[in-house]
Amino acid sequence: MSDPWQIAAILSYHVLNGTYYNTSLLNSSQFLTTLLHNQTYANITGGQKVQVVGTNDTVHFFSALKENATVISTVSRIAA
Repeated sequence: MSDPWQIAAILSYHVLNGTYYNTSLLNSSQFLTTLLHNQTYANITGGQKVQVVGTNDTVHFFSALKENATVISTVSRIAA
């Protein structure tokens, strides 16, 4: 890779900033901030966002390109 920060940007785009419970995501549509704040890769003030749409008992995550993402596993807390 010509840009060593690119891998960090890709990974940080896939981590949500905060704690979210499925009960607060169901039957709603929200835009949640990711950990991607590097302005070289994020073009939204306050950090890049993903759309979360909850219907019935299913939660779907969508990228900026409106691609549906499959969540394989979740982490309840990451210790620094």
